[in-house]
Amino acid sequence: MRMQSSLLSNKWIVLLFISITISLGCKKNQPIAEKVRSSAYINALDYVTDKTGTTDVTVQLQAAINATPVGGTLWIPAGKYKTSGGLTRTTAITLRGDNGNFTYNYLDGKNDSTGTIIYCTSATNNLLNISAPGCSFYDIALVSQSITTPISSVGLNLTNAGLFRSSNCAYVGFYNNVVVEDGAGWRM
Repeated sequence: MRMQSSLLSNKWIVLLFISITISLGCKKNQPIAEKVRSSAYINALDYVTDKTGTTDVTVQLQAAINATPVGGTLWIPAGKYKTSGGLTRTTAITLRGDNGNFTYNYLDGKNDSTGTIIYCTSATNNLLNISAPGCSFYDIALVSQSITTPISSVGLNLTNAGLFRSSNCAYVGFYNNVVVEDGAGWRM
């Protein structure tokens, strides 16, 4: 009798697993963890149409930032992304670029860099405003390409952004490259 009870409970466990798999929308033989992970990982190129730096992609890049779930990762592939600034995020996010070699020539303002570079063409707008704890940035260059000398712009503006992390990033040419207000426990 005990053996039958054990087999019966195992059948219920299998049915429960199948039910969970179907409700998550997993394909046959696709691990549940893979489905969950992929939903929190957004590719910016699903939103951004130009990664050559020719066209302003501020609205498109903001849409990609907005689409990234809380605590999720927005991957911005190697390229040059032209913006007018004003990008914002108020919940935790990881921005991850492609590791590249960032070099900048201060004499002519040109670079031969590879990797992920987000340009700001405004002399007054902040490029990226973050007001959420737990954000991380990896392998991204934020660069001011204003045609006039920046007079009040900030590359990365962090408010209430405790536990912030930044690794292998460059912040170049802004009036203030990075500003941190009310952020405890950050690492760069």
